[in-house]
Amino acid sequence: MQTEKSGAKYPLVNGRHEFDNGGYVEVTNGNHVKIENVSSTSYVNFTNVNQNSNNSGNPNNINFLPVWITLPEESTCIFRILNIERNGGSTAVGINFREANKSISLNFSNGNFTDSNDKIKVVNVQINTEVGCIFIWIANYTPFIEFDVEFTVNGERWI
Repeated sequence: MQTEKSGAKYPLVNGRHEFDNGGYVEVTNGNHVKIENVSSTSYVNFTNVNQNSNNSGNPNNINFLPVWITLPEESTCIFRILNIERNGGSTAVGINFREANKSISLNFSNGNFTDSNDKIKVVNVQINTEVGCIFIWIANYTPFIEFDVEFTVNGERWI
């Protein structure tokens, strides 16, 4: 399983995970995510697709995961979702970070994806923060969405 992304300190784990309903999540190049035919109300971990259950609607796909990375105190983080391609009628799609060993979302959400415009969020982290995963939450059926992820911490490329 390839996990290399040139210049990235913590690339996403490449691979493909199939859900019971025939949908899937796939990560390539350490930063490209493609999700297709997941069920309505889905919680999909794309940091490491192998941590997902067989049910895309299972919130434990993103909750209480071990530490993946630790964001250092007093750091400036820039989270980008770029080159978005999508179709379908979803009105609530959000991408965010989940705190490690908890079921708490962090402050990286770029809002609802009602369009294909690039999303950029700057977050100033005040205390050391342990992250379990980056995830996508889909509230209504979305047949297809794909995008590139970029994440920098104090100017260093992490994804």
